[in-house]
Amino acid sequence: MNDRTQKTFVIDTNVFIHRPDAVLSFRDSEIVVPLWVLEELDKLKSFSDERGRNARHAIRFLDSVGRGGKLSQGAKLENGSILRVSLDHAVKVDADLQLDKNDNRIILAAYKLQQEGREVFFVSKDINARVKATALGLRAVDYEKQKVNIDTLYSG
Repeated sequence: MNDRTQKTFVIDTNVFIHRPDAVLSFRDSEIVVPLWVLEELDKLKSFSDERGRNARHAIRFLDSVGRGGKLSQGAKLENGSILRVSLDHAVKVDADLQLDKNDNRIILAAYKLQQEGREVFFVSKDINARVKATALGLRAVDYEKQKVNIDTLYSG
């Protein structure tokens, strides 16, 4: 779906834990949820605290979006964006990232999309993950609904 001029936002797990429907904040964009995010949400859903509640809410939200189409190919959101789950993460990078860590796998999913020529923003509440992403040359932003205005993000 991405025409290489549209912004692509790769969403980290902690954004869903912060706000389960956060993807609705990104209008007229491609929103990518790496498969590893779903794995982390699945682990968190059994927690009895706010993280568990938000993980369950996020999973229900993604399920409702996916009912009208395949999430691996992209599902249209009411805000004009396309949401898809990214299943292909095979990428080589000249960095010594431990691939057994989901954070690194999620960052590499964003990196792969950028290597394909897309304008990618890695969105995370985790400052260390943002630092790693920036070190790989990605644009990394903190998610704050009140503060993220995709129209004002520098695009080159």
